[in-house]
Amino acid sequence: MSEGRIPCAPALVSSRARRASATACLPCALALALAPLAVAAQLPPVVPFSRDAFPNHIADHEPLLVNVSEFVEVPRDSKGSPARLQALVDVPGAGRLIVSTTQGTLYAVSYDGAEVSPYLDVAHAVEAVLPSRARSGVETLGGVAFHPQFADAGTPGFGKFYTLLEVWDTEPPADFTPRRGSGDWRDTVLLEWTARDPTAETYGGGSPCELMRIEQPYSTSHKGGAIGFRPGAGPSAPDYGLLYVAIG
Repeated sequence: MSEGRIPCAPALVSSRARRASATACLPCALALALAPLAVAAQLPPVVPFSRDAFPNHIADHEPLLVNVSEFVEVPRDSKGSPARLQALVDVPGAGRLIVSTTQGTLYAVSYDGAEVSPYLDVAHAVEAVLPSRARSGVETLGGVAFHPQFADAGTPGFGKFYTLLEVWDTEPPADFTPRRGSGDWRDTVLLEWTARDPTAETYGGGSPCELMRIEQPYSTSHKGGAIGFRPGAGPSAPDYGLLYVAIG
């Protein structure tokens, strides 16, 4: 592993070794590069793209009504700024939801929205293990995804969840570099976390493990977005346990 990477505790594992050993730190295969090609023939057919969101005509006398009600209020961050919500996901087997903010915090939310509490300060935990360099902190927390086996003891995905974030620290070599652009403004980093008790109200695991780093040559934001496992995919599905990562 190159100096500066967030280690796959307890040992420091090189980038090549991490990809060669699927059990070292990667219970789910990344649905990137060659991974989808192996299962493409078995995946459900792709639905043709359409720019018409409502293919069936909505009669003039039948207006489209959308009822909106407040579900939960997420607290302000440590600086007093309103939380900028990024994603809301269900936690398999844990009986709760997790909402993420771009400032870097995950909040646990009850199904009825009556209870909300901090689950993990991702930004603080990451900055604690990053090298002490100027501008080495977290810029934005993007997607969050929980392994479908998150609450299943004895399985490869037990306690595993993932976050995609942008960091200022660009000194470690990236796994993927773009063909265009100039400079290395930020890096998009995929991290794996392991909770000791998936049902606990707060995260009680150790430091995250860095699975992938992508060099970002442009100064604009929104370079990494949603991540997730395919909804409804069961253990017999060819892409079960594959983590899909959206990169912009």
